[in-house]
Amino acid sequence: MSEMEDASSSGRNLITESPNKDKTNRIVRSGKLPRVSIHKIVCSRIPGRSSDMKANVTKIVKIYNKKSYKGQKDKYYTPVQHKKEPQSTSTFQIKLYRNKSEGTCQFLLQYGIKESTRHFNSICFYFNVSGIFAITKGISAWRVIQPYVDSNFPEKIATRLLNEEGRKAFDEKHVIGNTRTTNSKVKNSKPTDPFATATICTSYEAYLKDDASILNLECFNI
Repeated sequence: MSEMEDASSSGRNLITESPNKDKTNRIVRSGKLPRVSIHKIVCSRIPGRSSDMKANVTKIVKIYNKKSYKGQKDKYYTPVQHKKEPQSTSTFQIKLYRNKSEGTCQFLLQYGIKESTRHFNSICFYFNVSGIFAITKGISAWRVIQPYVDSNFPEKIATRLLNEEGRKAFDEKHVIGNTRTTNSKVKNSKPTDPFATATICTSYEAYLKDDASILNLECFNI
C-alpha cells in the first residue's frame, strides 16, 4: 500500500521511517527503513477456515508452500522467532515468516556472467479474534496471501485517513502515448480525476485529516 506511506498532515508524516523533529518542530524522515505493503485478509476465502485466527494464518502459509514448492522444503516460508506474544484476545498477536530464494542476476547475465543472488521475502501477520492483516516485504512475499486479500482495503484506509483536498504529490503510469511515467509535485492539492483512463496512479502523497485516529499513536506525540 505505497500510497499510504507518504501521507502527511499538519507537519506530521505517516511514514515507514523513524520520525524526528527539525528546527521548525515538523516531524521529518530520519533513519532509512524499507517500504512495505499492508494487506487485509478476507478470512472467508481461506479453505477450511476456523475461529482460531492463528490456525488460519498457519493454513495460509502451509497452502502456499505445498502448492508453490511441491516438497522443496528449503524454499518454504518458515516461522521466525520473536518476542512473547500478548495473551489478551483483544490485542493483536504477531506471527512472522520468511523464505530465502536464489536466482540469476539478469544484468550480469547479459555479459556472460552467471552470478547468483539471494533474496529474502518476509511476511508479518497481525491478527486477533476480529481479523488478520499482513505486512509483506520482498519480491514475491505478496503471492502467499494474494488469494485472500481485500483489494478495496487501500481505498478504504485512504478515505478514512487522508484529507479530501487531494494529492500533494503523485506518480502515474501512462497507458498510451510516448511518456511511460511521470512524477508530479503540486503547489495546491489536486483531486484525482476518475475519468483519466489513460493514466494509472501508482502512488501519491496527501495530508492527513486533522482528526485522523492514527495521529494518536505514540510515534506522532514527540
